[in-house]
Amino acid sequence: MEQLTTNGIGGQITLTSKRVIIKRQGLLAKASHGYKGDKEIPMKSITAIQFKAPGSVTNGYIQFSILGGVEARGGAFDATSDENSVIFTKNQEQAFREIKRYIDAYIDEEPIALEDLKINNVTVASSNHQININEVSPKSKTVATLLSFFLGVWGVDRFYLGNIGLGIGKFLTLGGLGIWAFIDFIYILLGSAKDGQNLPVKK
Repeated sequence: MEQLTTNGIGGQITLTSKRVIIKRQGLLAKASHGYKGDKEIPMKSITAIQFKAPGSVTNGYIQFSILGGVEARGGAFDATSDENSVIFTKNQEQAFREIKRYIDAYIDEEPIALEDLKINNVTVASSNHQININEVSPKSKTVATLLSFFLGVWGVDRFYLGNIGLGIGKFLTLGGLGIWAFIDFIYILLGSAKDGQNLPVKK
């Protein structure tokens, strides 16, 4: 089955021809949403979409109103815990606008194909496999590298990347008495590290 998947903050949206699937991954998602399973929303049950674009210092969010459902109405703050919402950064905005365009077209009974969606000026190709977009972390590799070099023994680099468990481990062990901190520095410098959403930090 053809699918298109994009990552937000503490949530991931997968589109199929008839469903929206919201998945929660990472520590941030567990903290705000608990250990709930995937939320599958039939496209025909969506009555409206609320879309808030990111500001200069705030993230944006997309929220689905469902027939017979009760969604949070407190803006971005409540969207962090609303099971029908996903928060996204400025770097992820285009992908979420395309998700909105796809669902709006379905609601208007003028459906478009998944392969017609354009992400970062690239047309998403039709495939029998899951298509992942926004695969690079919005976190800065330069910032992570500097934090790792100067404050790595305290785990500040891992806290910055959203790897809270690793950050706590490094803090309690003084970066594995320096050995872990050194390995992490090389790891981040080479672009092999991943953030709390399991996205590679390469920019």
